[in-house]
Formats: sequence, structure tokens, C-alpha cells
Amino acid sequence: MVKSIKVESLKNWQRKRKKWEKDHPVLYKLERIYYTIIRFFDKIADIPNQIKWFIQRGKRGWADCDTWGFADYLSEVIRDGLLHLKRINHSYPNELTEGKWIDIMNEIIYTFEVAHDIAYNDVIYIPSKEWSQEKYDEYKKAGLYPLRKENVLRYEKGWTLFQKYFFSLWD
Repeated sequence: MVKSIKVESLKNWQRKRKKWEKDHPVLYKLERIYYTIIRFFDKIADIPNQIKWFIQRGKRGWADCDTWGFADYLSEVIRDGLLHLKRINHSYPNELTEGKWIDIMNEIIYTFEVAHDIAYNDVIYIPSKEWSQEKYDEYKKAGLYPLRKENVLRYEKGWTLFQKYFFSLWD
């Protein structure tokens, strides 16, 4: 459901971009040339930073640049780690069946996918205690993408499950 919002937003952007390209073909080509050149030189100039950040991640697990958007960085790391644990699935808590554990992991993974989207401002999170149809409609009217109530509840449930099973997240 969150992904469908992102897809719709991307489609709108692509439609606007194609219209601009059609209306201004020369400017579009000049822009493409300009950004290709700029990005090339930016990548070369950024090599020392990339090396420094690579070493920092190797030493301490995170780099200075990761803290610029730490919520996003952590949500990706946790989500990807959970996907790996789910894929190899060597263990699960004693009180659960393997199937129930997979369901719980799916809920937690969903939460960190949504957390990633919130960190990128792709969706707006309204806590369930504050959620109302009026607030939802207000955000929609402003052109933003708030989470629907059922998505908010699922997101919050995933956080609860993450807390509860935090020490069960191991191989």
C-alpha cells in the first residue's frame, strides 16, 4: 500500500517530466549534457570521501555521512538484516512456530520499509492516537501522502513486535 503511493507519485513526476521534455527539447538536451558532466566531476571529487566512509563503516559499522539521515540508514540496515534472517531462517523463539515467526518478521520488515519511506518524506506518519480523517484529508489536499489508518496501526504493531522480539533476532 505504501509502495502504491510511491509509484503513483513517480508516475506523476514522469508525466510532468515528459511534457517538459516535449515542450522544451533543446533545453532538455542541454540539461542532460550539463548534468552528465557535473555528475562525472562530482564523482571524481567525491572519491576521497567515499574511501573515508568505506573505512569508517568497516571500523565502526557506520560512517559520518550515514548520520546525516540516521533514521533512514538504520531502517535500511535493519530491514535488510531482517530479510537476510528470514531467508536463512535457522532459528526462531521457542514459544512460536516457524510460520508464526515468519509472520512476525514480515510485520517488522514492513515497519522498517515504512520507516524508510517516512525518513525520505515519501509518506507522512500520523500517530494512531492523533489520526483522524480530517488530518488525513488535510495532508492529502496539500499534495502529501499520509498513511491510512490501517497502515499506521500495522506500522505501530511492527514497532511493538520489534521491541518484544529484539533479543530473538539472531541466527
